[in-house]
Amino acid sequence: MSAFNAGGGELTATNKVAALMELGFKLVKAEDAYNASSPQFPLNTAAMAVTTTNGSLTLTATLPVEDIRSGGVVGLKARNIFAGTTFGDFNPGTAGDLASTDLPSAFFEMVMFVDDEEKKVRANVVQSQPKMVTHNIDLNTRIANVTAVLPIQTALTGTDGDIALKAIDVLP
Repeated sequence: MSAFNAGGGELTATNKVAALMELGFKLVKAEDAYNASSPQFPLNTAAMAVTTTNGSLTLTATLPVEDIRSGGVVGLKARNIFAGTTFGDFNPGTAGDLASTDLPSAFFEMVMFVDDEEKKVRANVVQSQPKMVTHNIDLNTRIANVTAVLPIQTALTGTDGDIALKAIDVLP
């Protein structure tokens, strides 16, 4: 199991695959709320689709990225597309696995965590691990395209027809 430490923040996930699913859901819902409040300037950066026939949840995001420079090291982070509003606010907690304080950056950070875990498995085991996360970062346009296809379990909950989705952690 790929342990995830939420650090007392707003995520409830205990593994990296579930944390990515939870952040993707939060990003999509934040964009929906933003678009409802600002229909004249809609965002269309994140989407989520559930396929129950093969038990997968697909998250896609097109996010602007910006440089982070520190001590001669250059990195990238997702730009907060909700800047100037509270829609993208995110509480990473303290001393947890995430440091980002906005949803686009936290989602992008989690994508990189899951990608790193997948690379560790693929380096040690020949073709036994599916590739859940793909990303392409265009440094000229400063745009990151992300797709995550996560294995899920579905279940009916209660008596009102609600459906629960649970990410299946396939990482060690």
